[in-house]
Amino acid sequence: METLFVTPFVGVNDMKFGMPIDELKKILGKPDDLSNDSTLFWWGCQLRVFLDSNQCVDGIGFRNHGNLGFHVDILGISLFDTKAEDLIMQLSAKSGHTYDEDFLYDYDIPELKLHLWREYTAEELDASPSLKFFPTQGWCFEFVQILK
Repeated sequence: METLFVTPFVGVNDMKFGMPIDELKKILGKPDDLSNDSTLFWWGCQLRVFLDSNQCVDGIGFRNHGNLGFHVDILGISLFDTKAEDLIMQLSAKSGHTYDEDFLYDYDIPELKLHLWREYTAEELDASPSLKFFPTQGWCFEFVQILK
């Protein structure tokens, strides 16, 4: 299984912040969707790329539906295989961020320009199992976005 390495302030593997859209397409191929002039989607790998006003990479995001087919790693930590609370504690320790345990659905670590999101908490899914679509849903984050 391939691992995508998130490097804060640089990019993800060969996808670099500031990279022109044409170079990005050489790496990833034609996007599946362009929702507007600033967001490209590759649905097969649940990847979205945010563009700045110059049509260059400004942010990269991944959505985990439990079947990505690859790992996403930042600073040696697996983003979608680590419990949300543990992930925040580990990333906070590595980045100098002050950990705030009072969160439910989303969390920002400005020191890494990282945004993390989940639709439900594990407790909510335990109470309503019909909402659960994949095994790690709720206890891990479902969307991760890193910005330039």
